[in-house]
Amino acid sequence: MEIFHDRSKTSVDSILQTSRAVLSIAVKSLSEIEEIVSIAQYRILVILGGRGDLAMSEITKETSLAPASATRLCDDLVSKGLIERMAHPTDRRQVIVAITLKGSKLLQRVTESRRAMIEGVVAKLSATQIKEVEEGFTLFAKASPEPDEKMLSEKLGWS
Repeated sequence: MEIFHDRSKTSVDSILQTSRAVLSIAVKSLSEIEEIVSIAQYRILVILGGRGDLAMSEITKETSLAPASATRLCDDLVSKGLIERMAHPTDRRQVIVAITLKGSKLLQRVTESRRAMIEGVVAKLSATQIKEVEEGFTLFAKASPEPDEKMLSEKLGWS
């Protein structure tokens, strides 16, 4: 039993260390745009970039933001030309939000920055090590629960 505990502790410590490294890359990539958008605004851009045009009510639900907060954040994103609002085609009470080309380019910039940082790390590994890392990340991701959007918004300031 003690051997399992020691091995388990080593595994957890290794994963914690890796998560700090990955978080560091994410933070560095976001620091490049921190004067343009907040983390909460970036989250809205990511949602729209991944899911396409959404009703404001969906933005509110996806981010766990209060409607007034979501509206305020989107107002700022509209003024910066990163998203646009449109009338819903069938329900005039609804407002649809869409990412603009400028917003998509901002997301692409962050992704490219992250990719470059990750490529720098990967370049230090052998082909065998890269395969091991890929397999490890895949196994870990499959064993992990889906992220709790409400918790992420509360704990990471996405509100």
